[in-house]
Amino acid sequence: MRFNRIFQQFAAITEAIKAFPLATVLLVVLFFVNVAEISGTVANYEKWLATLVVAVFAASVADLFAKHVITYSIAIFFTGLFFWISSSNDLVLAIQTGVVVSALMMGFIWYGKENFSARFFHIFKSILITAFFSIIIFVGLMLIYAAINYLLFSINSNIIEYIAAIVFGLFTPLFFLSLTMKKEEPAHILEVLLSYVIVPLTMVYAVILVIYIALHFTDWSENLLEPLLVYFASTVLVVYFLSYRLNNGLTKWFRLIFPKVLLIIVLYQLVVSIMKIGETGITHGRYFVILFGLFAIIIALILTFIPKKQWLVAPIFIGFSLLSVIPPVDAFTISKNNQENLLQERLQSLNMYDGEVQPNPEISNEDKQFITEKFDYLQRMDYDIAWLPDQRFEKIFGFSPQYKDYMNEVYYTVNLNGDEPIITAIDHYDYFVQVSASQNPPHRRFELTNNMQLRLQKDQLVLVKDEQELLAWPLEELDTLFTSNYSELSVEEATLIAENDRAKLQIIVQNAQSHRNQRYAELYVFVQVKE
Repeated sequence: MRFNRIFQQFAAITEAIKAFPLATVLLVVLFFVNVAEISGTVANYEKWLATLVVAVFAASVADLFAKHVITYSIAIFFTGLFFWISSSNDLVLAIQTGVVVSALMMGFIWYGKENFSARFFHIFKSILITAFFSIIIFVGLMLIYAAINYLLFSINSNIIEYIAAIVFGLFTPLFFLSLTMKKEEPAHILEVLLSYVIVPLTMVYAVILVIYIALHFTDWSENLLEPLLVYFASTVLVVYFLSYRLNNGLTKWFRLIFPKVLLIIVLYQLVVSIMKIGETGITHGRYFVILFGLFAIIIALILTFIPKKQWLVAPIFIGFSLLSVIPPVDAFTISKNNQENLLQERLQSLNMYDGEVQPNPEISNEDKQFITEKFDYLQRMDYDIAWLPDQRFEKIFGFSPQYKDYMNEVYYTVNLNGDEPIITAIDHYDYFVQVSASQNPPHRRFELTNNMQLRLQKDQLVLVKDEQELLAWPLEELDTLFTSNYSELSVEEATLIAENDRAKLQIIVQNAQSHRNQRYAELYVFVQVKE
């Protein structure tokens, strides 16, 4: 009986093809584009791939609402608009695609005679079943490929990519569409998982965030919650809609209380994020956090006061999503203009910009780190800044990039200039040792003779003879080399001397790093014993 049901479900794919004709045609086009990319190289492949993915989702929504020239025209217009605004930068393109696809998926969920939560549950369950079957089929085909390839005869490895294109590019979306056409059936395992695992875990997670807010409520400089805001709000909303049909005590309490908890957490973080704009400006990430925070507040209010109007989540989400990707109010235009202006204003305040950038290596480390941060962001996002010359950072600003880690502590790195040969007199030295030195290392001994060792212990190099210390050199002496975050040293600059009347160490630093008062170095050590 179960096998018969599985066969019927696979047969339902033909019904999905009939129900979603435009989406099916575009899936076939997408498949051939992927095949062409596997076989050779498709010009501007990433942008065409993203556009076709958006087109498939837009066509699915159009097929679902009405197979009419008007809905198809809207889908085509929407796809063309996406192609026009989409970026050539891979990161920006991925974000734009994700946002637009999410909006179209919300439109797909919005449709139907079922209430919004029931439709949401149905689509979510269909996604899980589709993922399960797709992965099982792909893994099974990979095992068959491996067996033939290793046991019978060799097969071109490109066959793996072709199989992936068939399974994930054709079967997966059509199978998903066929599942969405089915009448909703109980999903007991998912309901148990929601009631006794997901809802309790979400509640515990929320309690931790509330405690964090209580501990830092008056410290507006704290911003650790911002990266978690979107994930937490998304989780709460997804769990809320999935659990809407469950009527046990825990899920009822969750639906009653958690819109209010979400409101408190999002309001707190929204205020902190907005205050942070004055310090670091608006990046695309902060733009999305603030926008999603506003969305979460609106939905939390709806679920608190008018829960029967929960379907409003769909049009509001779609509106905010489109706002975030359509110029000139999109995340990337706003962040570009803001970060460019912040960099230009800082350079002007330092007398480093008067129509063109004037290098100045004498500015403070704080200013260097600020300039590095803004420049790296603009470069990473491929924003076109007309007044910045297309040159290396050092050439533009007159100093090497300087970075802070997320705890506002500086990393230092020095390297010996690899283009300069190491030439040093060795006639006065008795031994040469190559040492990897670090803070708090396990004690190491380098045996020079039967009664003499160079030891690495207690954050220092110690020369010992007959168990008597001749000379010690502390690793903190490396700090004299750390003049900027990154620098290359000549042999003369990288040479340190430790000497007394009993011995002498000449140390050439091959490379060294320092962070949080922890040091690591690769050293060439020349040893001279005077007694």
